[in-house]
Amino acid sequence: RLFIPQNINGHQYIGSSKSVDARFLEYFYITSTLKKKNKINSLIYQAVHKYNLSNFGFAILVSLGNSSSTPTLFLKQVEQKYIHLYNPYYNILKYT
Repeated sequence: RLFIPQNINGHQYIGSSKSVDARFLEYFYITSTLKKKNKINSLIYQAVHKYNLSNFGFAILVSLGNSSSTPTLFLKQVEQKYIHLYNPYYNILKYT
């Protein structure tokens, strides 16, 4: 699935995950996994903690059926297409 959270100022983030729920929760809880991945320094993580979850909308842009069987490369290619299309503020890296 490809997802897009957006905050009250219209800034967006494009992300993909085979488990959107787990991925989305990563942004709201500091865990040792996040620290190891250095995600606590990401713009989307900082924005969620600055503006609060209640100030974000969340939408699934694309659902690719049974995500567990979707090839990761294909998921990344679709994500790349939408990053290019939307040019989201919170995506620091413009290439997946």
